[in-house]
This record gives sequence, structure tokens and C-alpha cells, in this order.
Amino acid sequence: MRTLRRLGMRSVAIHTAADAGAPHVRAADVAVQVGDDGGASGYLDGAAVIAAAHATGATMVHPGYGFLSENAAFARDCAAAGLVFIGPPPEAIEAMGDKIRAKRTVADAGVPLLPGFAERDGAPMSDDELLRAAADVGYPLLIKPSAGGGGKGMRLVRGPAELPEAAAAARREARGAFGSDTLLVERFVERPRHIEVQVLADAHGAVLHLGERECSLQRRHQKIVEEAPSPLLTPAQRAAMGEAAVAAAKACGYVGAGTVEFIVASAPADSGTAGAPPGGTGGGHAGAEVPGEPLLCVPSHAGDDSSEADADLTSPPQAPSLWTDAVDYAFLEMNTRLQVEHPVTEAVVTVGGHRGIDLVELQLRIAMGEPLPFTQADVGLAGHAVEARVYAEDPARDFLPTGGSVLLLDEPRGEEVRVDSGLAEGAVVGSAYDPMLAKVIAWAPDRSAALRRLDAALGRYALLGCTTNVAFLRGLLRDPEVAAGRLDTGLTERLRPRLAGSGDVPEEVYAAAALDCQLALEPAGPVADRFDVPDGWRVGGPAWTPWRLRVPGGAPVTVRVRRDARRPHHYEVRVADGPVVAATAARAAGGRALDVGYGGHTRRYARAARGGAGAGVAPHETAPEGTLWLGVAGAAWRIAEEPAFAPARAAAAAGDGTLRSPMPGTVLAVPVEPGARVSAGAPVVVVEAMKMEHAVAAPVDGVVTRLEVRPGQAVAMDMILAVIAPEPPQTPAGPQGASATAEE
Repeated sequence: MRTLRRLGMRSVAIHTAADAGAPHVRAADVAVQVGDDGGASGYLDGAAVIAAAHATGATMVHPGYGFLSENAAFARDCAAAGLVFIGPPPEAIEAMGDKIRAKRTVADAGVPLLPGFAERDGAPMSDDELLRAAADVGYPLLIKPSAGGGGKGMRLVRGPAELPEAAAAARREARGAFGSDTLLVERFVERPRHIEVQVLADAHGAVLHLGERECSLQRRHQKIVEEAPSPLLTPAQRAAMGEAAVAAAKACGYVGAGTVEFIVASAPADSGTAGAPPGGTGGGHAGAEVPGEPLLCVPSHAGDDSSEADADLTSPPQAPSLWTDAVDYAFLEMNTRLQVEHPVTEAVVTVGGHRGIDLVELQLRIAMGEPLPFTQADVGLAGHAVEARVYAEDPARDFLPTGGSVLLLDEPRGEEVRVDSGLAEGAVVGSAYDPMLAKVIAWAPDRSAALRRLDAALGRYALLGCTTNVAFLRGLLRDPEVAAGRLDTGLTERLRPRLAGSGDVPEEVYAAAALDCQLALEPAGPVADRFDVPDGWRVGGPAWTPWRLRVPGGAPVTVRVRRDARRPHHYEVRVADGPVVAATAARAAGGRALDVGYGGHTRRYARAARGGAGAGVAPHETAPEGTLWLGVAGAAWRIAEEPAFAPARAAAAAGDGTLRSPMPGTVLAVPVEPGARVSAGAPVVVVEAMKMEHAVAAPVDGVVTRLEVRPGQAVAMDMILAVIAPEPPQTPAGPQGASATAEE
């Protein structure tokens, strides 16, 4: 919308009832509600979008980053309705949207592929067929939905025992997210890099690339940090991958902005296999008797007239290694839309020596029939840009989605810092959408400076009311492997235990929360009664005020506070059994900040209290669910006052048979019945949040005694899902098979 305003074009936003106050609605010239149920489905209602365009006199439709942007039927419907779809032709969307068809298309253009196999649409392979085909390709394997993207439905399979269950889960998630459960299976490359190339094509035959983006820092197959250019590629390698991306775009008749994604190995040694693609020694299907449709590593029939039917009946030749040079690559997929991470490309690309392009403007001009205003020879790169995605998730809990109301939001600003955000204070982060909340982008003349600038910007990012990954992102950017550019798609997961930590709350945060509670006791005006002053005054000496505080999933911690009667805002604090520490505390910024001096250090915490206006509202003054949020340097904590009579949650709670939901979401499946015997680790309830499945497993061997949920039911985080009665330990049998009793 910023681009439209700069170009003098009028904008129309669509929104659901729940998003009527969203930032994009306020930024638009006109806004139209779509959908009657208030849910997220209105955004995917193509007919409603077209009706909104007609009602407001709009002539063009920009589908954004969502599912409609890669929906060929919607593109055709727009054209039939007399609207310009700002995106590629429907035929290109179809060719690249189906991963199986896309691989055949680019292989014919000379782009290399990984070995694998694919199902035919509407003909899912049986478990036996999957196992036979997988054995021929070699493990490990990566299962993907043929339709869609974003990491949804992807499963890593390291051996045949895992394959049937992984395929079933991938089909279920793909069907729910994309409406198709056809699967594509490829050799999994150990520790690969994910590098994508931005392409542009106009309707006059011009196709060019704008360099690459390094997208190897991922979790759950989704990107969390992207940068441009890649620290791995040389100019020659960049040119070769760019040419391959242009060839892929030309092969499908592409028009508009798109992205060609590649998997890249840094060196042959990364695979542990010489002379064969990483992950195994198989080179493809051994013969026609093996089920599934083969995918070739390299095109073997360039210029050949062989039909697709012939390819299904003949086995491909043994594929040569893709990994013989210092850096080689294979095609993953093409995204027929503008990518979330496009700002890093905008920040570094130069045209005619001038930095800073607007890809949305180029999309608009291409859609209006204009030719590209520059050629490949005009394109250069300057400096380095890095983007970090802010997600509603908890890295300490394996990146599980979170949720909540945005009580306080303060996004960073500064030189060469950009924030793209859909958030506003008061917004509710639920489970209906992807967990990405915002993206923070920083540019600098070199990579090290860009990483430092982004880290500093994230340190100024404050969001209270919903747990995010911001503190984790800061740790990731500072990691020596990341700083050195030694990246791969598994690095984030390997670093998570160290960077996310145990979730323990620092002592000074408990002290700050208790001091905030103490400040709420301060009288608002003059006092007549000495006992109204919260300084602990007693005839025999000042008393301590105990505060019993708890963070979600943690045990209560008692913090004692004693006010200095002679000096305002001065206190003594003792956290649990620790030493007494001198402290100061005062609220600021109308209750949105808390200044705390503790242990010789002074910090300003962002502050918000649920259930009140923020200023003068402490946890004990709210409803029982009232909580205090404190944030500093990108980290945030939710702290509640625990009544003295509330039972502490034992550290060994996970050892009993109670299953709690690890995230807010919806129950997808309950694969057990009451009375069923289960083993520790067996799935009991499957919960979905933000289009991601999570199987909640039995913590112990035992019998299911209670099932508290059913498929389709909404659940809150920490809600009890089921109870399993642990099986008592078996007593060894005696010589005659009877129970033996020890005598002591």
C-alpha cells in the first residue's frame, strides 16, 4: 500500500470481521469485509475478493503472499471478471505449483534435480509400494506435498520403519492445507544450504534475475532468517545459478516476480558419500516394476521426443553426482509469487549503480503490460541485508506456536532498519493463521555490520502478551557459526537447545515482577492511616511482603520485598533463598515501562498487565487469570501471582499420566479409546495450530483412563487432554510362576 500511495494509485483492502482494526485496513483508502463467520476463511474466498473489487471499482488484484497468490483458478476467475491478476499466467502457476510437474518442466530446460519418486494425482501409493520405491532411491528421504509449500506436510524419514506413519501424517496435513494429498519423495541431503534466486519476467519476453537469497536458517522447514547476497557463492556460481533460475522461468512461460529455490551442498565431504548424491547410494528407480513415477537427477532426453507415458514405462539411467564441484545445486521448487523475504533483495540490488528497487512496483508495471525498465547487465549488488522473522512461538518448547492478545507493541526504528508488520496493540494472535507476526530487516555495507544492526534492532523490539522468538533470533545472529557464514538448514535445530535454554527466568526478572506488585500497593494520594503505607512498618521493625510468583510451566518462586521507609522507591529484595539485594523501582511512560535497579544494574522493562489499563494494575488486582508481562532486550516473560494455597506443580509432573496441550489450537485426531493400553511415546492426541500438526504422546506406559477432548475441539495451552494410569512395575515370577515375596 505504501507503493500504491507513492505511485498515486488508490488501494482497497479486504478484511474479516476480526481484523477490522488491523493496520492494513487503516492504511488502505477503502476497506471491505469478506466472510460472514468472522474467521480467516474469508481471505481465501476468491468470489468474495472479486466481488469486493467490483463493488469498489478496483481494476487489479494483488494476491499477497497467501494461498490465492498460487491459485491458478483464482487467476483465471480474475481474468474472466475483467480484473488484472498481479501475478504470473495461470498456466505458469499450474506448471510450477505442482512440484512433480515443475521438476519435469525444469529438467527439460537443463536444471539439475535430486533423485526421488512421486505419486500420481488421485492414486496414492500403498505402504508396500512406498517402501519398495524408497528402498530403490535410498534413505534418508524427505516427503513433501506435491501442492503448496511453507514446510507444511514435510516429513524426514531416515528408515523404512518411519515411512508409513510419516506418509500418512504428510497426506493428512497436505490435504488440510492445500486440498491435495499427492506426495513427492526426494533424497534428503544432509546439512544442505537453501538458496533461492529472485527472477523477473515481463510480457515481452525479457527474463532476468536479481541475485540470490540465503535462506538456510530454518526451523520446521520454514525460514526464520534470510540474507542477500549469500556468503557462500562466488560471482561465477551466482551467475550460474541465476542462469538456471532464468531457464526455469522461461520453461514455464513465466511473467511477473517469482523465486526459484535450490538446494546447495557446500562440499562433497558434507554428504559423507563420494560419487553419489548425499543421503544414500541409489541413483533412481531400478526398473518399471518399482511403483511411483521416477524423477531424474539430470535431464537425460534433452531434445528428445520421448513422451511422458514413455518416461513412466522406462527406468532412467544412473544419475551422475550433483556434488562433484566445490558448490553444486539442485532445483527444489519455484514460488510463483512475491516471497516474504523480498525486502533483502530490494535492499541490496542496484540498477545502473543506484541501490534500492521496489519489487511491488515492478510487479504492478509488468501487470500493466510495461516492459522491464532495465536489463541483466544493469543489475548489481551493494552491501548486505538480513531479515529476521518474528514468530508467535516458543523456542524453549521446540518452537511450538503460542498466542495471546497484544498488550504492548514497540517496533524498532532507525537508519537502514525496516519493519514490515501486521500487528497493532489490542490484536489477538490466534491459531487461524501462520505464526509469523512481523519481519525486521537491516542493511549495512558489509555482512558483519548488517548482522550487528539487525541484532540491535531486535533488541529494541518489544511485544508483550504473546511469547515470540525474538530473544532466540538475537542469540542465533550472534552465534559464531552464523557469524562465519557456516550455514545449513539443520543449524537452527542443532543450536536450539543451547540458545533457547531451559526456559529458566533470571533472578532479576522475578525481582522486577515482585517490585511491580509492591508498587501497586502505593497509595495514590495523601494517607491518614500509617498502615496504608506499604513499607512494612511494625512496632518491632519493618516486615517483609512475600510475593509468590510463577511463569507458565514453572514452579512458584517466593520473592520477599521490604520498602525503605526513609527513601521513596528504594527496597530490599530476596528471591527464594538468595541473598538480600538493594533495589529501586518506579513505573514510567504511563505504566508501559518499569525502571528497576538491582544488583548494581539499572534496566528499563517494557511492562503490560492483562486485565487492566497498564498503569497501576498489578497481578493481584486482576481476575485470577491476570498476569504481568515484562520485556527487555527482545526477551519477554509472563508472570502471575500464585495464591499461597495453590498447589505447586511438581518437577516430576511430566512423569505422571496427565497429558496437557503444548499449544493453543484444535484437536485433529484422537487415535486411542478409553481403556486402551499405550506405550510411552505413542501418540494419544493430535493438535493443530497455525496449520501445523503436533502429536501429544503418552508420557508413560499405561491405560487411558480419561479422554477430555474430541476431534474438532478448540484447546488452550496447558489444557488437560487425557489421563493415563501408569502400569505398576511387574513383580518377578517365582520358580512355579507364582509371585515371589522377598523376606527381610
